[in-house]
Amino acid sequence: MKTSTFISIIMLVFLCSCTAPINLVYDSARTIDKGNVEFRGSYSIYRSPFGDLFNLAEPGKPLGNKNFGFEAGYGITDRYTLKVRYENLSLINFNKDYFLDLEDLSNMNYYGIENKYKFRRANVAIGLPLGYYKFRAEDATTKGYFNADPMIYITLIGSPNKYELSIIPKIHVYIIDSPNVSPALSIGLGISNDLEKWALRPEVGFDGYFSFGLGFNVNLSKSLGKNKQ
Repeated sequence: MKTSTFISIIMLVFLCSCTAPINLVYDSARTIDKGNVEFRGSYSIYRSPFGDLFNLAEPGKPLGNKNFGFEAGYGITDRYTLKVRYENLSLINFNKDYFLDLEDLSNMNYYGIENKYKFRRANVAIGLPLGYYKFRAEDATTKGYFNADPMIYITLIGSPNKYELSIIPKIHVYIIDSPNVSPALSIGLGISNDLEKWALRPEVGFDGYFSFGLGFNVNLSKSLGKNKQ
């Protein structure tokens, strides 16, 4: 498939609200203590704000995607965390006949890595996730594109180590031929009896698509009693 055709298809997919880029992060301005390991699982739903306007395949049915995700993080220092992420994007009401030679766009996979740094004496952190969206074309070749999502984590502590509210503005940068950008925002809660060990994280967001989901974070090092000395 020619590069120009591939670019046109990708832009068509995003503009027509057939698949939503990852916007929810299930995190806060907290970083993982040095030497600690954290794990997170999540489930997210994304919906087009246009309802069924662009669903030519099955009018009356909404478009969007359902995502299952996993993430692991490691504390390089007390204020610098490195994370890796995988997410599967399963499109809702997708019909491949409307997308030329894209055989398996209905099942995309995302692979990412994030560097996150927390400012001293502030509940603010910056993150730079770099990722790759991968899918399969009809000729069995692998297609995909890179993206970056620079973001700011702003966390308001409601009750020390019990619950917190985070506002996370970000910018989606799609690196296809030349960079294409769009603003995004998500707002999430952290709820626990000890946020240093685990947290239930409901989150909502908007980046041209409405999104909502639930994540569960657990610090394996602290939960298993392997705190740093």
